[in-house]
Formats: sequence, C-alpha cells, structure tokens
Amino acid sequence: SVFFFGMDPVVFADRTFLGMAGIDWMSLPSGVVRETARYYRFDPSGELLSHVISAPFMEMKRLHLGEEGRATQTPVVFGKQTQMTAGNTVFWVGTADDYVLRQYRQDGRLLREVRLLDFASTPVTEAMVEEEVQRRLDASGMMGRMAPGAVDAFRKNLETMPIAEALPPYGDILVDAEGNLWVERYPAPGDERAERNIFDREGAWLGTLTLPPRFQLHEVGEDYVLGLWLSDLDVQVVRLYRLIKA
Repeated sequence: SVFFFGMDPVVFADRTFLGMAGIDWMSLPSGVVRETARYYRFDPSGELLSHVISAPFMEMKRLHLGEEGRATQTPVVFGKQTQMTAGNTVFWVGTADDYVLRQYRQDGRLLREVRLLDFASTPVTEAMVEEEVQRRLDASGMMGRMAPGAVDAFRKNLETMPIAEALPPYGDILVDAEGNLWVERYPAPGDERAERNIFDREGAWLGTLTLPPRFQLHEVGEDYVLGLWLSDLDVQVVRLYRLIKA
C-alpha cells in the first residue's frame, strides 16, 4: 500500500507516528462520498508496526469527466473533515459528525470521549458560500497551475456542490505541553474571531479562550502560545504570546 502523512502528522513522544493508507479514488462513484481512511502506526525508521484505527476521511464531491479513467474530487464546501492530533502516548480523533472527540492509546484502544453538550451549530449563509467558493478559486494561484480542462471541471464541481446546512462543529485540534486538548471554533468566512475550547487530559472542559484576531495557533507551551498572525496586507507574521492561566 501507499501511505500518506498529513501536514500536521500524528507523532508520539517515542517518535512512532501514524500514516494513512492511500484511498482508491478511481473506484468511487460520482457524487458526494466520504470514504473510510485506514491509519497505521510506524516506528521511527518507517517500519510498519500495526493497523491502529479506521475513521471517515472527508466529504468529497466526485465528478467523472466522461473520458475514460478521468475524474476529479473536490472537498465539499463546509463538509465534514476528520481532525487528528497526538499527545505523548495518546491521540485524539474528531470526525466532525457532532461535537464529540475521542481519545485513543497508541495501539488504537479507545480511552474516553469528550462532548460539548450545549453546542449550537452555525447555519451556513449564502454569503459564506460565495466567499468560500471564491477563496478556493483564488487560492495560491491554483488556477494558473491547472490545465484548462481541469479548471473547467473544478469550477463545475464547485457550481454543483451540495452545501452543508451548518458549519462543522469545530476546526483544527491540538494538544498542548500539559496534555490539554485545544479545539478550534470553526472559522466561518469573514469572521476573524479565533476561539478555542480547552479540555484537560481527562476530558473535563476547562473553558473557552479567545485568541487575537487573524491569528492561527500552531503550538501551546506551559506559558505561551505560538502561531501565525495575518496582517492587513495579508502578510504572515510569526507571533508568540504569553499565556497567563487563572
């Protein structure tokens, strides 16, 4: 099998890590699909140790182009996407079906679940959809790197994309230096607020922290938060803030 390792890889204190087996996209039908991803644990040298868990990947819109063997897939606008992050000897998984996150041991044994009982979903508006679609079209000069046929297929996929009724319950998740879980409030288009619900290592809710606007969190230490702040000129700046705990 071919394995993939995400932009935010799940790496444990003993330097073992998780990799995802490749998905056979070409075998999937047209329409909205959410294939199951299989995750495996590897040792520091890259030797496969064992299968750990299987979890939904993300909601994708598949479009067959009518030409033999050609198709494209695009993430559903505001679709569900599984989030994962590692602690020293455990990892957390959130499938975004509801406000539930699950903690597992390195070997895949389920330890506990965390739920936010008073969570209220945010309805998706037409303005949100328009801004998100335009962002995708403009992102990273992507259109200039794609062949004309692929550009047309990408646009068609977006134009015919089913839209979720509500935003996902959360965005990114990470574990801090003390083992607490930080869960991002899903960043709605046009909303610069940056909030995190924080749960301790046993799953108890500690509170909600509001971070500076336009700030993307990457690391939390015992007394600091580190991340990228986006200026008014859309320039990314590394910023370190002191974290003062109650």
